[in-house]
This record gives sequence, C-alpha cells and structure tokens, in this order.
Amino acid sequence: GALDRGYVLTFDYGYSADDLYAAWRDDGTLLCFYRHNPSADPYARLGRQDITSHVDFTTIRRSGEDAGLQTLGLTTQAQFLTALGIGEALQPPAGERPDMEEFFARRRSVTDLIDPGGLGRAKVLVQAKAAAGPLTGLSAADDA
Repeated sequence: GALDRGYVLTFDYGYSADDLYAAWRDDGTLLCFYRHNPSADPYARLGRQDITSHVDFTTIRRSGEDAGLQTLGLTTQAQFLTALGIGEALQPPAGERPDMEEFFARRRSVTDLIDPGGLGRAKVLVQAKAAAGPLTGLSAADDA
C-alpha cells in the first residue's frame, strides 16, 4: 500500500452497516442540499444542488483492515475535536484585548463544528499503520 506508517482519518456522515441497512430505512439516505436547505428530490434544481448519502462505516473499516490498517476507534466529530482541545477556541485569548468581532466569528465556527445536532454528529473513523500510538482525539471515544 501507499501508506507505510501513519494514520487514516475518515470524517463523514454515516452509520454501521446494521444501522444503515435497517429495514425501516427502506428509502435509503439520499439527501440533497440547495443553499443549506435539505430536500429529498434529486431531480429538483438539476446541476444546482448537492446530492449526498450516508456512508457505510462497517465497509470502510473492513476495507482499511484488509489493506493492513488497524482500527483505533470511531467517534463523533464533536467528541474528537473536544478531546483535541477545540474548546479553548471558545475562550477569549488571555492577556490581550481580543478583536471581539473576530473572536465571535471564530466562536460561531467552532460551535458549528461541534454542534451535536449538526456537523458535530459526523463520524470520525481513525485507522493506523505502524503508528506511534493512540490519538488524543480518541480519548473521549464512545464507538459512535
């Protein structure tokens, strides 16, 4: 493989195969976005909207393992970034007078990244090959 040593981090929305292919999910997970507004109709606004679906983390995990990677964990983006210390960006810089407009813009961005009802619910799969050790971002992992 191309990776002799290091980590592979996969950030995306998705589920385990059991959850993704559950009987109640007979319509699949196809979703469209136009100007941040969701829609289930992939034929509306052809060429002007994004079309996406959730990924199968079981298959991604197994594919990595088949390629020689060790799975270190699966967690949410919110937990991963929080364990890495992103919360520090929510505090004004110590000992200096911050540019409040810049501070609040950064704070909004951070809040968006860890919002459990939004971007924070995205999953983070961490796999490694001959890596030095565990990643700090997995210290709060709950096998999301």
